[in-house]
Amino acid sequence: MILRIQHKKIILREQEHQIVHNLQLAVCMHNHMTNKIADLILNIEIALLDTSLSEEQRASFEEMKTLANQAFEEGHRIIDLLHNNGILQDVRTEFIQRINYVIKKNDALNKTCGLRGESVCRIFDDDIDSDMSCEAMREVLDLIDELYINTRKHATLWYRMSFSVKREQIVIRQLNMCSSFNKQETVTRPVSKKGLQLHSDIIKQLGGSISIHSFSRYWECTAIIPTRARVADGKFNTYQEHA
Repeated sequence: MILRIQHKKIILREQEHQIVHNLQLAVCMHNHMTNKIADLILNIEIALLDTSLSEEQRASFEEMKTLANQAFEEGHRIIDLLHNNGILQDVRTEFIQRINYVIKKNDALNKTCGLRGESVCRIFDDDIDSDMSCEAMREVLDLIDELYINTRKHATLWYRMSFSVKREQIVIRQLNMCSSFNKQETVTRPVSKKGLQLHSDIIKQLGGSISIHSFSRYWECTAIIPTRARVADGKFNTYQEHA
């Protein structure tokens, strides 16, 4: 009996050491492999902005980008396998890492386009509800990309993006100067209305909202996306922005 207990203790210690070892490998891969692949993808995307590239050069860069994306996804699959060996992965941490990557990527692209601005992200693990749906997370990332694309298409000189959580809802705010503003034209026209309308429909289904305001030469968009599903009474606890 004593020998069996001692044997179980030895097995448990070995399993614990293996879990720690796997987690250390996962951290090492994340810090020294997938992060560098992400930087490589970012540099390729910046290079593709060069309008002087020949079709052959552009095709070569696109092929490199495809391979890098595949390596990035495969690296994350391996990290997930190592991370999930006895420990549940916290998808909230991964979600916030992806938000920061999208912000970093787009800020770099904006800079190459001659735009000046800043992006401020104040979203932390504890801010995100553990039950936040994959659909809501995906919409947050897609909307962030869409707003940055709008900035590059229609903004002039200056922009600001902010990301925060208030009352269990993610608040995304975009503010920029409009390049095609004049007294005869409404300031809401220089944006991708179709793209934002599609996002608006999705966000409404999630219980959130998008609002657009204009003043002087500036255009502002505020999106609110809940971090959790419907509350007990079947209604959404919607945080309202006040101008």
